[in-house]
Amino acid sequence: MGRLIEELKRRNVLRAAAFYAAAAWLLVQIATQVFPFFDIPNWAVRLVVVAVIVGFPFALVISWFYELTPSGFKREIEPGQNNADSIWHHRAFRMALFSSIAIALTVMIAAGLVSRRSDTGQAGGISIAVLPFRNLSANAENAYFSEGIQDEILTRLAGIGALRVISRTSTAHYASTPENLPKIAAELGVDNILEGSVQRHDDEVRINVQLIRAGKDTNIWSETYDRILKDVFGVESEVARAVAESLKAVLSGEERRELDTLPTTNPEAYDQYLRGVAIALNSFEPAKLGSAAEFLRRTVELDPAFALAWARLSRVDASLAYQGFDPGAGLCDKAGIEAATALRLKPELGEARLAQGYYYYLCKSDLDQAQAAFEQARLALPGSPAVLEAMGNIERRRGAQQKAAEYFSQAMQLDPRNTELLGNHALTLVELRRFDQARALTDKALDVVPDDPAMIALQVFTYQAEGRIGQAQKLLDLLHSRLQEVDVFDYQVLQLIYQHRHAEAIGKLRQALAQDLGPLGIGAGDYYYLLGVAQRAAGDVVLSRQAFADGRSYLSRFVGAVRSTDNEAYLHAMLCLMDSGRGEVPSAGGDCESVEKVANAGGPFGLSAREALVRAYALRGKSDAVIAALPELLRESYYSYLYSTPLTPALLRQDPVWDGLRADARFRALADAPQRH
Repeated sequence: MGRLIEELKRRNVLRAAAFYAAAAWLLVQIATQVFPFFDIPNWAVRLVVVAVIVGFPFALVISWFYELTPSGFKREIEPGQNNADSIWHHRAFRMALFSSIAIALTVMIAAGLVSRRSDTGQAGGISIAVLPFRNLSANAENAYFSEGIQDEILTRLAGIGALRVISRTSTAHYASTPENLPKIAAELGVDNILEGSVQRHDDEVRINVQLIRAGKDTNIWSETYDRILKDVFGVESEVARAVAESLKAVLSGEERRELDTLPTTNPEAYDQYLRGVAIALNSFEPAKLGSAAEFLRRTVELDPAFALAWARLSRVDASLAYQGFDPGAGLCDKAGIEAATALRLKPELGEARLAQGYYYYLCKSDLDQAQAAFEQARLALPGSPAVLEAMGNIERRRGAQQKAAEYFSQAMQLDPRNTELLGNHALTLVELRRFDQARALTDKALDVVPDDPAMIALQVFTYQAEGRIGQAQKLLDLLHSRLQEVDVFDYQVLQLIYQHRHAEAIGKLRQALAQDLGPLGIGAGDYYYLLGVAQRAAGDVVLSRQAFADGRSYLSRFVGAVRSTDNEAYLHAMLCLMDSGRGEVPSAGGDCESVEKVANAGGPFGLSAREALVRAYALRGKSDAVIAALPELLRESYYSYLYSTPLTPALLRQDPVWDGLRADARFRALADAPQRH
């Protein structure tokens, strides 16, 4: 063996092998990184790879018998003869070899940086929207099947980093075969649209899809897939791959492997999965989500290795737990186990990381763990607006409204007509006191859901926060009184209070409190607080204190029953206000002390707690404490427990809770200051 190695060295076979490997690797890098930019098909890349592999043994054989010299190839010299003519001994060749290696390394590093940037950034620039698929089945109940197929195709397309895929939330408002595709494309901000239909009869399925260049309304690609039910699993991946190739989107190796992987091979499990997904996609109501969970639970019973179903089930259970649905079922514990199961089955699954993030966020209120999971999900799902929105929610909870707004803005590029996302983004801008921008977003939402009361109310309180009561009234004239909707009714009552129409405000609040308060839960605490404030402003101290006392009695039943950290913080704040309004001196270890601890600790609820505490000071006549705290509250961005918008000079001027400070010159200076942006 030693003699063989010496002979290989003497004949420069090892050097030739190293040189060939470096050159081949460089050639493959060029093929994979450069060819796609010139629209060279993928088969050419594969041909280069096969050629360099096949050529390797031939290169070794040739280097054994022949020596490369400046004069060309020569027969290998015998042992003991001078080998100085070998090209390996020439300085110019060695420099060329080292230069080639340096170029190869540069290509590798550049490719790595580009890949990393692609992985951690937004989805690519090739834009596409998938419209709802038509259900052509004779049985209308098969609509779930077409919805599920469409969502699975969209999910696979969104997993391709080179594509920017509009979320289903934004496309669900459109017809399956709309007449004005260019208009829809402009509204969604895309160049391409995928239409489709699904027809199912017994165990036979026909799926038609066509890819359209929206601006010119021309067909790019279309295909019909006829499958029996047990073979339908791979169609979504086939469609995604064909769409990517038609749009000349370059797929990474990981993306190719993901498209080649079937989520399940059990037709009954797949059917149950599509039923559950279709329900979860169309409703967030607890009853509907509970039905979706049943289908998904049946799915994983039929196929315990169905990782995607475990991930979906975890998200549904976490959402149900957060909403307080069936709290005795241990849904949070189930959600954690289900997310962990999905990750164990498929560690690289982005949906599993997303489910894990929601478990930490909704069930544990662990923002650090949730953020870590969402960041990993973002690497695997670069085209998912749900991940970006989740990260925005995390930052907003932390009080980092600017970062949250940036995430929401990125998510809107992928989900421009999602009204919930538009609302969250608008609220974040409100917390930053960027009221004009917030109203622009609500205008977009009202294009999707005209006359939506929640969006109109959001615009109302931006005008109220600026002191533009007349503009707020014009919008409120469009709304009927909504006694059971806190997010709307609060601002209808506040408008009356700001206009000094206290008797009308008191009448509306009494009417609201005479209703069944069960649907409002702890939210009815707002009504008791506003009633106490309105009666105090009207000069009836006795009835004001009674309203605050009634509010404490009502809210006390929720102590120990609320599940989320933010609801618990809100509850302590409201109880502190009720005690302060009825003239109760705060007791040691009581609710006001709990609020003070939260305020002093900072964190996601620090400033919200600080504002509640300052209002409590005002109700108790502690002017110096109020004046000391107000500058920070007027300066910083935060979410208000009571009015959503942070304090502004206009709100200081309008809100009667501050009436006891109006003679204080220090307070007048704050209330008359220009609005911060």
